[in-house]
Amino acid sequence: MAKPNEIYVIYFSNASNTGNIDLSSINNSATLKWYNPRTGNFEGKNNLPTLSKETPIGSPPSQANEDWVAVIEIDDPNSM
Repeated sequence: MAKPNEIYVIYFSNASNTGNIDLSSINNSATLKWYNPRTGNFEGKNNLPTLSKETPIGSPPSQANEDWVAVIEIDDPNSM
């Protein structure tokens, strides 16, 4: 699910092999947060300062063999 240039949400039934996402069209930085559907909480936060055609999603903060949701929020350049 995505709202291009604002937010990208990716569900992984098993987050041990998340791969990359193409964010090369984005001119800002972004933040990746992990949502744990088992607890209903966000866990971990990573800044993604360089976005490219192969931006790595990386691993969740724990239990990578479980389901997780990666939430990538594009930073608003006007909020600085």
